[in-house]
Amino acid sequence: MNLKALFDESELTQRLTLSRRYGQHHPDHGEWLEQYYMLEITAIVYPAGQDDLLKLPEGERYLPAIRILSLDPLVEGDIALHQNHRWRLTQLSNFAHYGYYDATAVRHEGTAQPTTRGFVVT
Repeated sequence: MNLKALFDESELTQRLTLSRRYGQHHPDHGEWLEQYYMLEITAIVYPAGQDDLLKLPEGERYLPAIRILSLDPLVEGDIALHQNHRWRLTQLSNFAHYGYYDATAVRHEGTAQPTTRGFVVT
């Protein structure tokens, strides 16, 4: 069963902004440099169910979670902006042979930001 037709239903879909990171080692000194770029995708977003939470790593099962379905490839670690919150994609399923990609995302706030240094040990 191909689910691509669901993404033509405007009542179900919405535009979602993703922040995707990429990085490389600096050629001179070997330091890892990481940058982010933004992209817009069309997605179906809904609350994660109990079974979805069981697939998450143990420490993330108690965080608020959503499911994201998209025709565009999703990458673990992407940050989605949805309803004024950041959501980190943690558990992915590739259903491209059915016409879509599936991810479970957990709320990503405060010091959980990927570029936050937290504190410096002296």
